[in-house]
Amino acid sequence: MAEESKGTLRQMYKQIGRGDASFEFEGSIPSVVTVTGQGWEYIPQANPSHLCIVNRNYIDLSGYTQRDLTLFTSAIDFQHNQFPSATVASGPVPNTTYEYDIISTRRLTTVELSDIINTPPGYLLNTLDLMEVIYGESVISLLNTNITSAFVPTYADSFGSGNPTAADKLHWTRILLTASTASAAPQTETIFLGVGSCNLVVSGITVEEKDLVYIERLRRAYTQERS
Repeated sequence: MAEESKGTLRQMYKQIGRGDASFEFEGSIPSVVTVTGQGWEYIPQANPSHLCIVNRNYIDLSGYTQRDLTLFTSAIDFQHNQFPSATVASGPVPNTTYEYDIISTRRLTTVELSDIINTPPGYLLNTLDLMEVIYGESVISLLNTNITSAFVPTYADSFGSGNPTAADKLHWTRILLTASTASAAPQTETIFLGVGSCNLVVSGITVEEKDLVYIERLRRAYTQERS
């Protein structure tokens, strides 16, 4: 294991396909929700007029953990093939979209994804804290008034601790959330959402750490996964 103690370069890949959803409203609350696309699911929000679909996926690291190796990520790249879209059968289109890609040391729970506007994962008030987020990206887009149902990115940022991990999975959570800045909830009959496919490329180094350091990482990974 002498080579591993110095570090071995690794490159990992994952892909998430397109997701689509339709929301039929009765007043301001969706009454019928249909989601298509492998792994995509609807997550109801604290404000029912906020529409959210999520894909929770992961990269398997068990081959490294079985050899008592720790992964230190050096670069994480999300490759999006298109901007999200929103169309309606009638009524106003939601005027804001929030797109998140999060790499974490454990799987996000449905509760942690249920009020993303007010408690985004990886920030204060969310139980997925900064130390559990290795890397994340967020993009906020506003409706383009010149192109039907098209959105223009107005804000983008990255976040995360960059912490190494001894967990057996590297969790990738992909989120699309739409909201309206109007005070009244949308009264449309049906809203259609679409989010394009995305590639994930992770570069890093696996290292054999000293026993006490590695055991502590394992303890944190074990308690986090079951928190």
